Amino acid sequence: MAETVADKYRAFISYSHADTAYAKWLHRGLDRFRVDQDLVGRETATGTIPKSLRPIFRDRDDFTAGHSLTDQTLAALDASAALIVICSPASAKSAYVTEEIRLFKARHPERPVIPLIVDGKPGDPNLECFPPALRFKLDDDGRLTGEPVELLAADAREQGDGKNLALAKVVAGLLGLSSDDIFRRAERERRRQGRIRNGIAGAIAVLILVGGFFGWQALQSQQRLSEIEALVARYSFVGTAEAAVPGSKQSLTDAITSIAQGAARDPRYAQALDLLKAGKPEEAEPLLAAVAEDKKKAAATQNKAAAEAYRNLAAIAAISEPQKARAYYAEAAALDPENVEGMYYHGWFQLQAGSLDDAETAFRRALRTAEQGNETWAFWSRIGLGDIHQDRGDLASALGEYRTASKMAESPAEADPDWQRSLAIAYGAIGDIFMRERQFADALKYYRDKLEIFLQPCQGLSGECLGAKRSRRGRSSVRKGAGAARQARGSAKGLRGERRPFSTLGHGRPRQCSLAAEPFRGLQHRRRHDGDAGQVR
Repeated sequence: MAETVADKYRAFISYSHADTAYAKWLHRGLDRFRVDQDLVGRETATGTIPKSLRPIFRDRDDFTAGHSLTDQTLAALDASAALIVICSPASAKSAYVTEEIRLFKARHPERPVIPLIVDGKPGDPNLECFPPALRFKLDDDGRLTGEPVELLAADAREQGDGKNLALAKVVAGLLGLSSDDIFRRAERERRRQGRIRNGIAGAIAVLILVGGFFGWQALQSQQRLSEIEALVARYSFVGTAEAAVPGSKQSLTDAITSIAQGAARDPRYAQALDLLKAGKPEEAEPLLAAVAEDKKKAAATQNKAAAEAYRNLAAIAAISEPQKARAYYAEAAALDPENVEGMYYHGWFQLQAGSLDDAETAFRRALRTAEQGNETWAFWSRIGLGDIHQDRGDLASALGEYRTASKMAESPAEADPDWQRSLAIAYGAIGDIFMRERQFADALKYYRDKLEIFLQPCQGLSGECLGAKRSRRGRSSVRKGAGAARQARGSAKGLRGERRPFSTLGHGRPRQCSLAAEPFRGLQHRRRHDGDAGQVR
């Protein structure tokens, strides 16, 4: 056997030559991924979080002279902490890919295997994308059996997760982090995606009308639109900091648009915009802070404008310094407490920092404002309050908040896929509480209800689908106990550093999802709470 160095590689990418372009894209994305400083050194189920994901082994590039192909492959497999399999009809037929999977599973059954679909259709005889060693279990001697494995995978196809979300899931699996925050961001982003370009174009149209030079301004507006979109794309690449901030891309778009508009009035905004274009957000931050401070001092009547400036500042600071973003969102919330989104962001950052009292105050204020007509923010505020109660060990109060959130989502979920996913989040949270209470039958029911929502092929939960769901729920009650509940929760969590295949989330396109599972709830809570016991009445 070849001599190896343990965990020399963060991951081994196994793929067919036909999928080389996807392998290069994945390798490049993982190499460029930035790990936030506050996460480096944290212990997760996959080990200590490193400063970066490098090196990643992609065998066709990483072989060197002096070894045979087999020796190099075995050495690299043994030295890799995880195996990423690029799944397509070509890789499903590749004996080379199948053997790499078989060897990795046989030699290191405790290490995670992360499937990433790029083409094909699972289960289709002509378009099968999963290699045999991925689809079937191994016996004790490392040989393939006929016993199938339940597979949940990240899906880079347009009709699946899309490349950005699929990449984020692979990263979450490698680092042992939850992708629940990514899901929340993606949901909020997707609901607003259609408004982003219109908002930017509308802002530029106002500048054109004010300027009065319609022909020249038309050209300038198009150039400005392209510059703003390029900056948003540059700074909103899926990384840990961005994935952790709900709705961060929309906030970043609003911030850069506002800075671009203010550049004509304030030279500090113009200089900050130039620094952002030069890739220096940390140097732009003091200029934006000076603008925000000036607006704050101007007058009490300008509080809303000052709050907007601080929200813009927070969105930019979150790119590289989330700790500062927390302070800036706190300033914005103090200046304009009626802005429900700003108040929610304030609460969310306080919760991540462990300031539970401040987070609770913010979520309750956001909830009071949202209950006047914004059901979406009311739902997420309830979820946030439930998370706070979990952190405090008050399981009964946490259960009450999660149940209230689920009731809020049930009615609109009958016809709205967005609310269906929100309902699934609430079900999963309720299941977590029952697992901690060791009430396994109840936990099993809620985990299965959560999974069934993401496995729905139809547009809503009404009619035949809802009937089928209730029928399956009845059958699920037959199988009870800790083992069944843990199995259902494992399917719901997908790859969370527990050596299970990764989850395919279809929330990008709910009506076309073929392998949809579900997002994952607060890993930070599960690490602290799994196995604990409390009293829920």
